[in-house]
Amino acid sequence: MTTPSPAQLDSSLAAAASSAGFDGQPPGTVVTDFDRLLDRVAGSPTPLSANHLLPLKSLAEINEGLSHPLRLAMQRPQQKSFPPIHGLYLLLRASGLVRVEQRSGKPVLAASPEALRSWQALNPVERYFELLGAWWERATDEIIGERTGAFLLPVLRVLQFFGHLGRTGEYLVKTPQDADMLRHWPRMHHLALMELFGLVEITLAAEDKAWLPASIRLSGWGAGLLGHYRAVFDEAMQLDAGAESDDWCDPELHFQRWKNRVRPLFPLWRNGLTVPEKAIHSGSVRFKVSLGKDCWRRLAVPGEHSLDDLAGLILEAFRFDDEHGYAFRYTDALGRKVSAIDPPLSGETGESPADEVLLGELPLQPGYPIDFLYDFGESWRFVLETEAVDDTPIAKAKITEKHGKPPKQYSGW
Repeated sequence: MTTPSPAQLDSSLAAAASSAGFDGQPPGTVVTDFDRLLDRVAGSPTPLSANHLLPLKSLAEINEGLSHPLRLAMQRPQQKSFPPIHGLYLLLRASGLVRVEQRSGKPVLAASPEALRSWQALNPVERYFELLGAWWERATDEIIGERTGAFLLPVLRVLQFFGHLGRTGEYLVKTPQDADMLRHWPRMHHLALMELFGLVEITLAAEDKAWLPASIRLSGWGAGLLGHYRAVFDEAMQLDAGAESDDWCDPELHFQRWKNRVRPLFPLWRNGLTVPEKAIHSGSVRFKVSLGKDCWRRLAVPGEHSLDDLAGLILEAFRFDDEHGYAFRYTDALGRKVSAIDPPLSGETGESPADEVLLGELPLQPGYPIDFLYDFGESWRFVLETEAVDDTPIAKAKITEKHGKPPKQYSGW
């Protein structure tokens, strides 16, 4: 089979866009439904559950506001019981338009005024592609409490399912095994997003029970978009295969390559969303650092210190030597788990070196947790709880309180 040339791929995508009427109103209902959910949050801060999902009592009202509300006869539906809502919430968090804040000790979802003004200045076509970027470039399923990993990124799940559609462009759910596959590849909320973006058309089985498709049919626009993206993705994979880097699993790099390629095909796609970077906190941060149940220390650290500086202070506070590697694990502003590692090891893992990550760059607020793993052989696990974020700077980091005797670092030697 002859591989299409880049010009042929571009022409095919342009034809699919024209056939879908992609001139002023993009395919699907994703922009309309996303804007309704965003308006709800922008009006006033929205209380969240303890695991930072939408509260159960709000789901029925949000569902009724969708272009195609679901009719589910369930006693206590959860957010993931409504895959379109679960998917839209993933886009909302990954877009950077909102952020989780702690108010009176409870999490709420609040809109960023600056990002919101930028969003409102975009036309529907620009909003469509910004949401596509939020999904394929920045989203990870752990944002909504699902398991994730390098091989489980949303874009890889979608492309994998695109391959399952095969030549017929249709997937029929005939057996429990067929349904089970959808729960893993691409996962129900990604499948719902495929429909919201106009990539597939879904016929539901028993709508009064759990959301379950009976058939999934690829649209002409979906075939053009997914076929084009997969070709560019495969091309980039081949280019990166010989490079000593992790670029092959970098969704941001792949999406930017694709974006630069196709943007000229859509004249209305002129501007993008601007999400202002968080200013580095120059005050101080107070942590309670625990090693086990009855041993903890309180630390006060300048916001302009790096995580490498913080690692040194933790080891000093517990009287550990500094001859082993370490890693920090924390949540970024979008809700993704990220790591910062001992600088000498960063070249081996591709993760951020801890001396290049400033404490004040993190979305710190009371209750914000950070995990610190020291000595990958012995696996000493420290848990940091943010107790206060103060505007008043301090001259240097210090240990302010000690409780309990730390264990011997090499007790087994």
